[in-house]
Amino acid sequence: VSTSDSVWPPMMTELIARLVPWPAPDDAARGIMPETLPPPEEGRARPPLSASFQALADPRLAGFAAAQLATLVVFLQSFVLMPLQERAHGVSTGHIGLVVALNGVVIITAQPAVARFARAQPAWRMLALGAALTGAAALGAAHARTVGAFAACMVVVSLGEVAFSGAAPTYVASIAPPDRRASYQGAYSLCWAAASLLGPLLGARACAAFGDAAAWRMGAALCAVAAVLHATVTR
Repeated sequence: VSTSDSVWPPMMTELIARLVPWPAPDDAARGIMPETLPPPEEGRARPPLSASFQALADPRLAGFAAAQLATLVVFLQSFVLMPLQERAHGVSTGHIGLVVALNGVVIITAQPAVARFARAQPAWRMLALGAALTGAAALGAAHARTVGAFAACMVVVSLGEVAFSGAAPTYVASIAPPDRRASYQGAYSLCWAAASLLGPLLGARACAAFGDAAAWRMGAALCAVAAVLHATVTR
């Protein structure tokens, strides 16, 4: 089976994202906090990986990490389970690639507008919104059967990614002691690593055991829990 049709759309989206000179908003518009970390002392070693695990002893970071891990596990299903589901419903390889490429298109086009909106919002609200949108996409995927329906789900989950991608590191930076900011951000990076491992494994097992619709509904429920946690614990 030729995979050229499915490979080219994501490649072209990535190329456009890197080559098009999009105007860069200021730090406030992007939700980036001003740097407060003092310059590193000469010869001072970087914190070890264990420092990222130790940072999770902070209950605020641990609560955030649990909620965000749940969101990321479901988010990554859009790139694992959804293509398998599309193939099972007769969607062509080329259309599967186009659906995946929508993720990059939405990020490129929606990021400036979302950044302006997020400027006036607390980080927890954007995190909860990202989890809710991810859950809505999962619920839609449970009923999707056509390429248009799958494309709509990809657009929604991509908007969720835009919502949480800027808010997550901003929140982590806001709760981290200045001299431990790298360790706290490292702990957040571990959420992505864990989700990359758990997402495909749990999603595939749930799909095999209960069917794709049930697997997506479980993902939507997980995102609902994550949204509540962000609105309570992270807040």
